[in-house]
Amino acid sequence: MQPTSNNSSEAARHRKKVITAIIAIVMLATPVVGTLILYATVSRQAKQVNTTCQAHMAILGRAFLAYAKDHNDTLPQASSWAQEIEPYVSDKKAYRCPNDLTEGFASYAMNDALSGQKLSALKDTSHLVLLYEVDKSGDAPHGNGEDIYKIGHDKGGEGRHGAEFYRFNYYLFADGQVMYPRVFKDVDQYVWNADGSKQTKAEAASAG
Repeated sequence: MQPTSNNSSEAARHRKKVITAIIAIVMLATPVVGTLILYATVSRQAKQVNTTCQAHMAILGRAFLAYAKDHNDTLPQASSWAQEIEPYVSDKKAYRCPNDLTEGFASYAMNDALSGQKLSALKDTSHLVLLYEVDKSGDAPHGNGEDIYKIGHDKGGEGRHGAEFYRFNYYLFADGQVMYPRVFKDVDQYVWNADGSKQTKAEAASAG
């Protein structure tokens, strides 16, 4: 009968070791699983915010084009663009980016160089910036890109959107497209003047 008792003891010790190992694995895995769930949740929320901002700028883009169609192919004045296109904006929430923590009516600024310009006279419209994300919202922000939202990090990129490895801003171009730079150097291809040149007025003045 003694061997039977020894076998039972060995089996009990084995079960105890297995249970202990399972508990240890669970304890180690729980923080990892929790972190992965949290990361997935935050990433999903960030993506939703980014998509919303992109959609808002697309709504404003359609409003700009509709305004120009009714005003002899002419864009509104930069100093009052938000108010001038308002009758054509289908959703008034479109003026705000969900990531904009500043107080003001609009989170985006109109490119001064396109103020009152005729759409048909513009060059390279697929790269010509019409609206950009400004660092401080207001009634009708406008400028030459010097006040673009620039908070970023040392791993590349700067802007309201993205993650730790890359930050970016959305841009509305004169042809109605809304895009963001897939890599940071893409911004070098963006055009700021109606004649298709990339140099802003501020850069031109500085160079002079």
